[in-house]
Amino acid sequence: FHCHGYRCVSLVYDLMEPYRPSVIDRFVLKLLNYGTLTPEQFEKTSRSCRLTEEARTIWCEKYEAFLEKPSKSFDGMSRRALIRKESHAFAQRVFHRDDEKIA
Repeated sequence: FHCHGYRCVSLVYDLMEPYRPSVIDRFVLKLLNYGTLTPEQFEKTSRSCRLTEEARTIWCEKYEAFLEKPSKSFDGMSRRALIRKESHAFAQRVFHRDDEKIA
């Protein structure tokens, strides 16, 4: 994923990587451990494994709630607020805009 080339979006992968364990991995394990998603909610073929439409709806609802919930790990901020704050700080460093906020 982290390559340079035509239509390659490696920066986005580099930016999201620090959050993968504390957001996505934790979220997926939580869904599976609590039985929120079950094996029956996956459509399997010889080439893929996908969530059913019902499971996708559950995923989206639970994911949005998970991102908005305050976390002790992030000093009481939600995961979404932390990611937004750190993304804005990164953008300010890239564009050398210490004197103005990036919306």
